[in-house]
Amino acid sequence: MNKRRLLLILGTSATVVSLAQSLYIPLLPDLQRDLNTSLHLVNLTVTLFTIAMATMQIILGPIVDRNGRKKILVPGIIVYVIATTGCMFSNSIEMLLIFRVIQGIGASSVLLVALQ
Repeated sequence: MNKRRLLLILGTSATVVSLAQSLYIPLLPDLQRDLNTSLHLVNLTVTLFTIAMATMQIILGPIVDRNGRKKILVPGIIVYVIATTGCMFSNSIEMLLIFRVIQGIGASSVLLVALQ
């Protein structure tokens, strides 16, 4: 894979992850209403995503160094897409919280590889 194509993939992936998080925040009140839950639990989706992403970056950093970027990036993107789809179809706050943690795990690999 040439460097230009790799740069485009990494840049696009990092942009999508960052943009998705930025677009998510203004939707929290609507999410609270739609899932009939407290604002505290809806805010917890942001917190758990961030904690999962930060923790997995610490864990995945040495693995990326040892095994290479592609072996971490591709599964990370797949996990992120599957978790995002799960978030889309969540009909309870508990289900959304689980998928947001998984989404944070997938996002961590994308941001980690893009920043290296």
